[in-house]
Amino acid sequence: MQEINIYEAGYHIVPTLAEDLIPAEVEKVKAFITDLGGEIISEGAPELKTLAYPISKTVKSIKSTYGKAYFTWVKFSLSPESVEKVKAMFDASETTLRYLIISTVKESTLMADRVTKRPKTEAGAEEATEEAPADSDK
Repeated sequence: MQEINIYEAGYHIVPTLAEDLIPAEVEKVKAFITDLGGEIISEGAPELKTLAYPISKTVKSIKSTYGKAYFTWVKFSLSPESVEKVKAMFDASETTLRYLIISTVKESTLMADRVTKRPKTEAGAEEATEEAPADSDK
């Protein structure tokens, strides 16, 4: 039986792609993953973001620099051998500006799940603290 891992891919789509074509581009990525035998666990809606720094991409000998891009992400299960094919797909894509694939867990790992609120201080302001991981050494 083949080993299956959980991955999350975050990627930027070039902003020059027409806005009505963005959902189709996201569907291409998801279809590619499912065609490899993967299962989509969750995803984020594409959102136009200002980049922290300009990113350049060369397509057909034409170099373009972008200050904005559509950011989206998808969490999926797939074999480690097949995730290499997903990386190759992103590398070959003319519409993917940048991507990152990480190994993760199936459960929700949002930072908000780890933040708790303390009662108001004397000044009346709420303080938020991060809980220490259960397995940390003290």
